[in-house]
Amino acid sequence: LRGFRIELGEIEAALEKHPAIKQPVVLVWDGGAGDKRLVAYLVYQPGETLTGSELRKFLRGDLPDYMIPQLFVEMAELPLTANNKVDRRALPDPLKRTSGDDDPFVAPTSDNEKLVAAVWKDVLQLSRQVGLYDNFFDLGGHSLLSAQVTYRVEKATGHRLSPRALVFQNVAQLAAELPIVNSDEGLAAAGVESGAGDVAAAPAEAPNEASRGGKAEPAPSKAKALGGWLLNKVKKRLF
Repeated sequence: LRGFRIELGEIEAALEKHPAIKQPVVLVWDGGAGDKRLVAYLVYQPGETLTGSELRKFLRGDLPDYMIPQLFVEMAELPLTANNKVDRRALPDPLKRTSGDDDPFVAPTSDNEKLVAAVWKDVLQLSRQVGLYDNFFDLGGHSLLSAQVTYRVEKATGHRLSPRALVFQNVAQLAAELPIVNSDEGLAAAGVESGAGDVAAAPAEAPNEASRGGKAEPAPSKAKALGGWLLNKVKKRLF
């Protein structure tokens, strides 16, 4: 996954060490156009639940960062095959079932905040709105997707973000770094659909479908090429 060897069994074993987790299943979810993410589906012990931040903090004691899932999905039970094994194909779309929000939702209000939130939501293909205190990587972001955010925000504002800013800043903090922009104009420049009073329209279809809400999308081969080019630029600036 993104150049690293991933041991799914090792991740599941690390999750099983937490007393609140009854049964974990980890897989590499393919969202299409080169978007692959580690997803952990978790059945908790009765009365237990954990946030995404709590899970990541726990896993960092045993695993390198590249083996920590980007998405965590809470399940009442795992789907089984006729042979009583986990039916991985029947697991739900993680973007529609992601759990583990740490902070109460606070809607973005300024044009800059709406721009950042809408770009994140579009790039991450989230079904829910992005709030002021959300963190990009806690929502399931990774280095390749962060390159897309950097590119879109620069296109909309003319301001070049440091890729590290996405690691440590939430929507409110990141928006404060940007020059003031008109929300609708910024969204259009960033390639995000906007509605009257809405942050952004969430795609209703599955993320690997050819059409998302009627918006034209690049062919997978072109998207992969663009993502690779953006990621190389980010790596050069980071290292």
